[in-house]
Amino acid sequence: VELHDDREGGLRLRIGERSAKWSVLVRTGVGPRIRIPLGAWPGLGIADARKAAQDVKREVELGINPNEARREVAREAQRLARSRR
Repeated sequence: VELHDDREGGLRLRIGERSAKWSVLVRTGVGPRIRIPLGAWPGLGIADARKAAQDVKREVELGINPNEARREVAREAQRLARSRR
């Protein structure tokens, strides 16, 4: 089940049998919309999810793809872990 927030465009709550997770759908330029995970409910409530969605939209307007930024952080962490061996 996927619920849409009426107050914050693109904000979604996906509810499965074992979890519920917030995400926001945004369009980066002329490409397709992308889903950016925000966090799990109930740890992240509706007010915080709305704020996080607004923050993500601002990043996208500045040309930043939050998913790619997270991937780069993960790649850098892997590089550091390998260099410490």
